[in-house]
Amino acid sequence: MRECSRRVRITSVCLLVAYVWAFGPIHVARAEGRMIVPAGTLVLVHPLDEITPKSYNAGDTVEFVVAQDVKVEDQVVIKQGARARGQVTESKKAGIAGMPAKIGIQLSSVEALDGSMIPIRASKLMEGDDRLVISVVLAVFVCLPLILLPGGNTQISTSTVFEAFTLGKAEVALK
Repeated sequence: MRECSRRVRITSVCLLVAYVWAFGPIHVARAEGRMIVPAGTLVLVHPLDEITPKSYNAGDTVEFVVAQDVKVEDQVVIKQGARARGQVTESKKAGIAGMPAKIGIQLSSVEALDGSMIPIRASKLMEGDDRLVISVVLAVFVCLPLILLPGGNTQISTSTVFEAFTLGKAEVALK
């Protein structure tokens, strides 16, 4: 009987410690006018401008806009319209012999309510139509200059939504 009671007490203490460890910091931070944004929080963003291989080169910085408010415990921590930043990882214009255009983007940070930058991660690679086979077949059987037929172009429009996630916990001051 005594052994059972001791196990119940130890289990209760362990559960209490786990609860405080898991949920305590958010409530404490909120009481102090700041909020903890947990790692893995979803942030929806879209490009500010259309992104094409003709307008951006690898290494260029790209601006994004947050598509909707991001909330933690019903408190806005990242406002709709806030800026996010990313970088072009790959940019290749459509080439001869049907080679397609490519554009790759990697997001890196988003602006929080207090102006601080929170690290985020998302990436996307868009590729145009590959016309290599049709270009070669037409060049061989119809006319050799058809080998110059370009591949398909690609773009990331301003309506393309990226699902980005915060990389780690971040503290945001509430306004």
